[in-house]
This record gives sequence, C-alpha cells and structure tokens, in this order.
Amino acid sequence: MNTPKDNFFIGWSDKTPSGYAKKTRLFILSLLPILLIAALAFVNSQKPLNNAAFEFGTLTTVEGTLIEKPVPMLRLFMGNDLQSEPVFQHLMLVDVVKFGAEKAIGEMEKIAGESLYGKAIKLQGTLIYYNGKTVLELTEEGNAFQGLSEQKAHRVLAHEDKGMTKLRGEIVDPKCFFGVMKPGDGKTHKSCAVRCLSGGIPAVLATENKDRQQAYYILLGEDGQSINPDLLDFTADHIQISGKVHQMADWNILYTNVGQVCRLGPKWLFKDMPLCAE
Repeated sequence: MNTPKDNFFIGWSDKTPSGYAKKTRLFILSLLPILLIAALAFVNSQKPLNNAAFEFGTLTTVEGTLIEKPVPMLRLFMGNDLQSEPVFQHLMLVDVVKFGAEKAIGEMEKIAGESLYGKAIKLQGTLIYYNGKTVLELTEEGNAFQGLSEQKAHRVLAHEDKGMTKLRGEIVDPKCFFGVMKPGDGKTHKSCAVRCLSGGIPAVLATENKDRQQAYYILLGEDGQSINPDLLDFTADHIQISGKVHQMADWNILYTNVGQVCRLGPKWLFKDMPLCAE
C-alpha cells in the first residue's frame, strides 16, 4: 500500500522541505503585526526626557536665611509681588553623596563658632533644579559656608493650612529626582532612593493630576519629625497617602504617618480605579 512520504528536516541541507518552508513563512508573517504592536506599545510607554539639571563641576554662591524647619533650607528673598508681599524661594539643602544636610551644617557652625539657623549667610554648592524646585548640594560640606551675609534675615514665614487631603503619587528622593539622576524615579531607581532617604535626604511625594500638572510635597510626621525609615518600603511604588497639607511659599508639606500610606499598584492598571478604601 502506498503511503505519502513525510518531510524530513535535515539541518545541513541547502533546501528546506516545502512543507516546513511554508509553515515557517506563515509563522514569521503572523508574528510581524504582534512585534509591531509590541514595539509601538514599548515606545509609547517611555517617558520623555525632562529638563532637570545638575550643574556638576560648577559651584554657585547664594545668599539667604538658613532655616531648620520643615527641613534644612536656604530661604531666598526674591522681592515683592504686586501687593507688596514678599516673595521667597527655598533651596532644599543636601550633602554630597546620599546624605542630608545636618552634618554639613554642623561643620559650618563649628567654623562660624555660632549657630547659623535663622541667620543670613552665604553658601556655596552645586545647583540641582527641575520644574520650579531647586536643591543645593553642599559639595564642599563644611567649607560650603562662605560667611555671614549683609542681607536681612527672614526668619518667620507663615504656613498656610490647606486642610486634610488624599494624594497619590510616588515617594522619591529630591536630590536624584530633581536632577542628579535621569530618571530619578520608578523601580529602576528604588535602591538608590532608599539609600538617599536612609541617609537623611528628605522624602518627597511627586504627584501628577489628569492634566499632567505636577506637584511636590515634603513628607513629615504629624509632629514635623522625619519619618523616612517608615517610608522606605513604599519608595518607588504607586501609592495613596493621606494627611494635613501646609504650604510654605514655593513648597508643600504633608504631615502624615505610615498608617496613612497604601499601595495602588501600576499606574497603567489602576489609573482609573478609586483610591484605597477608607
């Protein structure tokens, strides 16, 4: 009895059996639209480069009032607005590598021989800036202190109580997020952000509304204390957080506790879903 011959593939043969060749071509052709869709989805999922900047290698001297609360900052007087109200900009202070500014400020006070908080001083450092926020890295640590300033010290600035709120976004370290790293957020930056927050750099919540307008909140405990250790596990996650918001000139402060934080999951999956349960 005659039976049809089965095609037999031979790797070293110059010619592929017609049955195998046809099936291979069909398989490759069927993959092309899938690969094209996957490529387009990957490209569209990428975030565009932002205009964050880190003036590496350039030292800039700025003058302002050194303040301790809510976090170490240099308060710059920018003039008056149309109502003759003073306008301030606050430069968040950080140390070199992955540390907060407290140690460097302590070294400056030893050099000055007095407490510097509340005084108008000159500081030299490396500027980091993005989206209206500026951070000053005290690159020379204690030697960043360039002496007292002749400017008037602006010690008191009222905080505007914005009430209780719920926000969702990502906990970032401001040094990397505002310019030292691009990107300075997301899962790829989690381990670095954890080390920065562990070193005392203030935790910041980065948020974005439906119109893609961004806002930033310094995260502190309900009594104004640092709660960085409690937030490390949530760094780089998409979260919801509740608390009381105060506004201090160009910065928002969110007073909260770790019990008010919960994960939401990936943005692409949860962006249209309600926030965490009460």
